[in-house]
Amino acid sequence: MRQHRSGETGIRRTGAGRRRGAALAVGALAAMVAGLASVPAPAGAASAVTFGSNLAAAPNAKFGCAVEPTSTGGFVKTGASQCIWSQVSNGTATTGFDVIPLGTGTLTKASVRVGPTTGKMQFVMIRALVNTQNLNVSCCVVLLTSPTFTPTPNAVTTRTVNFPIVKNGQVNNHIEVADILALRVLSANTPIPLTSETSKLINLQPADVAFFGPFTKGVAEGFSGPRGYQLDIRGTYVPS
Repeated sequence: MRQHRSGETGIRRTGAGRRRGAALAVGALAAMVAGLASVPAPAGAASAVTFGSNLAAAPNAKFGCAVEPTSTGGFVKTGASQCIWSQVSNGTATTGFDVIPLGTGTLTKASVRVGPTTGKMQFVMIRALVNTQNLNVSCCVVLLTSPTFTPTPNAVTTRTVNFPIVKNGQVNNHIEVADILALRVLSANTPIPLTSETSKLINLQPADVAFFGPFTKGVAEGFSGPRGYQLDIRGTYVPS
């Protein structure tokens, strides 16, 4: 997987746009590393754990994969016909962290809340590797993909995914596995189901990772790190 440090990003930009994109991407990864310590370990076998958004807020973002939000309130074109989003920090909220609970088990179900305009989507599991000594992060590869579905407008749609989770959070030779639930939107213009919190100070906003396709399973993807949006997805994990 591609390793990202300060000054790197997977989205091609020039000048100030590149510098802002790099800083946001690195900030998102730093937020994820900090949040790993709070990822819940299930209390016992067969105790289902729900994580991610509580889906209480209706998404209000109007943009799709064709553009990416910037830290200054604007957008840059991505040229992508599809994208993957995941939320790796809550900001000041108590909802929205999409890292899968630690351990071995099954991600049995995933849900998404969309607004009035919808399109084809997939739930995916992506993997990052965290060096526990220097906190560098290799991110990310797409490991598992659900069948394609179209969410019901103005509703919560739940799908059975049954993604096997093996030793999430395990550390081997100072490398920690971080498996993350994400949403793949298969259209350039279908709104991504996000709730804006961009009115908050940037250090209080949720942090996301975003990948702009197409994608190849098991191959490292370049990514960006937009901030300020809660992603309206939720997962149910059952430990084994």
